[in-house]
Amino acid sequence: MADDSTTTADEMSADDAKSFFTQAQAKVTEAVHAAIEAAKENPKTAAAIATGAAAAVGAAAYGVTKLREDDGGTKKSGK
Repeated sequence: MADDSTTTADEMSADDAKSFFTQAQAKVTEAVHAAIEAAKENPKTAAAIATGAAAAVGAAAYGVTKLREDDGGTKKSGK
């Protein structure tokens, strides 16, 4: 069971929630700025990472398509 010091979402006041989201927004903004600066300092590395991420997404989409075909999904007749 949770101890009494744990705050649930229902117990969080509007001010606490606003403070939480303000802090989260500041952290995300800081991380985005750091990523942008890193990309500016190392554009080739940033391009390589973006290419790798795009390849991973493409491979995942291809894999899902193949899995759906194997499960009797929308398999096209090639012959």
